[in-house]
Amino acid sequence: MLSIACPGCHRKHRVPDDYSGKQVKCKCGTTFRVESAEQAPQGQVASAVDLDNMDGFRFEELIIRLLRSMGLHVEGTRKTGDGGIDAIAKSNELITGGTYVVQCKRFSSNVGEPVVRDLYGVVHHTHASKGILITTADYTQQARTFAEGKPIELINGELLRLLLSKYKLWGDVPEKKMVYIMPPGLRRFFEGIGRIAAKLETHLERNRMIAPPTKRRYSLSQFIPLLQETCTDVSVSVQNLVRLIDELGDRLVKNPERFQEPDANIPYVDGRVSMLAEVVEHLIRRRDMVWTADVDQQCLALRDAVIGMIDAAVRQTLQFMKAGASQVELDGKVVDKGTSINLWFRPNVDAESKAVLSELAALNAMRS
Repeated sequence: MLSIACPGCHRKHRVPDDYSGKQVKCKCGTTFRVESAEQAPQGQVASAVDLDNMDGFRFEELIIRLLRSMGLHVEGTRKTGDGGIDAIAKSNELITGGTYVVQCKRFSSNVGEPVVRDLYGVVHHTHASKGILITTADYTQQARTFAEGKPIELINGELLRLLLSKYKLWGDVPEKKMVYIMPPGLRRFFEGIGRIAAKLETHLERNRMIAPPTKRRYSLSQFIPLLQETCTDVSVSVQNLVRLIDELGDRLVKNPERFQEPDANIPYVDGRVSMLAEVVEHLIRRRDMVWTADVDQQCLALRDAVIGMIDAAVRQTLQFMKAGASQVELDGKVVDKGTSINLWFRPNVDAESKAVLSELAALNAMRS
């Protein structure tokens, strides 16, 4: 026997295994066809979903069933002249409720930016809360970039199949798997530090390619206080980076239940990302000041040691930011259960600091 779900009311029907292709009429008045005769395990709905070969209208019907299973009130639009909208979904939930326009794309190739741009136009035209684009394939990077920061939700084939499994509309529910849904504030943070990392890499690459011009002549008595001030400044800057990232981790990862409204985190995250950018820029300015100093030969080893300490801090900061930016790719992906993100950042410049102290002691011994 097969367990078949009515696409109208989701009532379960038990039918013989040889019912493939036959019509079933539900008590709600909906008549539907059994699309597969493959026997389903106990408790699984044999909805016979072949996403790759399903026609467009049946695909839309399946998505409407999924949205209803998720607790939304859904109205399918007419098959022609719908203005690009395949369904209108409504949620009466407090805070998160609203009206969503839904587009379904059963594509074999990735959905590009023009499709996402068109949906964004429909969202504005209809004054909807959000646009939801669902495809059996995936999205190009240009499409994802365009959707960032806009009321657009992109659901690709991998996530769609997991949702269909979760609501017993397709296949088996994967064991030891989950969909990682990244909180908006955390995604915003990773995107922000990604921009800082890109800017920092560009600056460092330019310095490797073109030697900066010498700007100021320092005597030994002037240069040593500058380096001591720089070392203190680097230490404070590193502490500020650690503090800011720890605060973000506490808010976005460790204690998310304290901040129930996701959008409330956006201004906070933007402010902290700006502070992080300022600290990194300050470190770079300090490095450039030391690097471009015109000093005597006897000061070069000490100067290089201080530059090495700054570079170690900058390099570890860059590694952290690049690794963090790559975490955005987890959003909406199927991952192992228990997957989590840890914002742990503790740069270590102890070895470089010892080298600075050693060179400073050698220089002082030379002077005496």
